[in-house]
Amino acid sequence: MPDAGAPLLEAAQQSGEVRRDFTIDDLLRLAFAIASGDFPRATQRDHVLGVALDGLTVTR
Repeated sequence: MPDAGAPLLEAAQQSGEVRRDFTIDDLLRLAFAIASGDFPRATQRDHVLGVALDGLTVTR
Protein backbone atom coordinates (compact mmCIF):
# COMPACT_ATOMS: atom_id res chain seq x y z
CA MET A 1 0.00 0.00 0.00
CA PRO A 2 2.68 2.57 0.84
CA ASP A 3 4.49 2.00 -2.45
CA ALA A 4 1.30 2.48 -4.45
CA GLY A 5 -0.19 5.29 -2.37
CA ALA A 6 2.85 7.46 -1.69
CA PRO A 7 3.25 8.74 -5.26
CA LEU A 8 -0.45 9.60 -5.41
CA LEU A 9 -0.33 11.45 -2.11
CA GLU A 10 2.83 13.29 -3.14
CA ALA A 11 1.28 14.34 -6.45
CA ALA A 12 -1.79 15.67 -4.63
CA GLN A 13 0.46 17.56 -2.21
CA GLN A 14 2.58 19.04 -5.00
CA SER A 15 -0.54 20.23 -6.82
CA GLY A 16 -1.66 22.00 -3.64
CA GLU A 17 -4.76 19.86 -3.15
CA VAL A 18 -3.66 18.02 -0.01
CA ARG A 19 -1.89 19.24 3.13
CA ARG A 20 1.88 18.82 3.00
CA ASP A 21 2.20 17.81 6.67
CA PHE A 22 0.47 14.46 6.14
CA THR A 23 2.45 11.30 5.31
CA ILE A 24 1.41 8.07 3.64
CA ASP A 25 1.89 6.38 7.02
CA ASP A 26 -0.54 8.89 8.57
CA LEU A 27 -3.06 8.22 5.80
CA LEU A 28 -2.89 4.45 6.12
CA ARG A 29 -3.21 4.58 9.91
CA LEU A 30 -6.20 6.93 9.65
CA ALA A 31 -7.95 4.70 7.12
CA PHE A 32 -7.20 1.56 9.15
CA ALA A 33 -8.41 3.14 12.39
CA ILE A 34 -11.70 4.14 10.83
CA ALA A 35 -12.15 0.89 8.88
CA SER A 36 -11.55 -1.20 12.00
CA GLY A 37 -13.98 0.82 14.11
CA ASP A 38 -17.27 -0.59 15.30
CA PHE A 39 -19.89 1.21 13.22
CA PRO A 40 -23.52 0.10 13.20
CA ARG A 41 -23.70 0.55 9.42
CA ALA A 42 -21.13 0.46 6.62
CA THR A 43 -22.61 3.68 5.28
CA GLN A 44 -21.76 5.45 8.54
CA ARG A 45 -18.20 4.15 8.42
CA ASP A 46 -17.86 5.36 4.84
CA HIS A 47 -19.25 8.76 5.80
CA VAL A 48 -16.80 9.14 8.70
CA LEU A 49 -13.89 8.16 6.45
CA GLY A 50 -15.02 10.69 3.84
CA VAL A 51 -15.22 13.47 6.42
CA ALA A 52 -11.75 12.59 7.72
CA LEU A 53 -10.26 12.58 4.22
CA ASP A 54 -11.97 15.88 3.40
CA GLY A 55 -10.02 17.35 6.29
CA LEU A 56 -6.79 16.70 4.41
CA THR A 57 -7.64 19.06 1.60
CA VAL A 58 -6.17 22.51 1.46
CA THR A 59 -8.68 25.28 1.97
CA ARG A 60 -8.32 28.29 -0.23
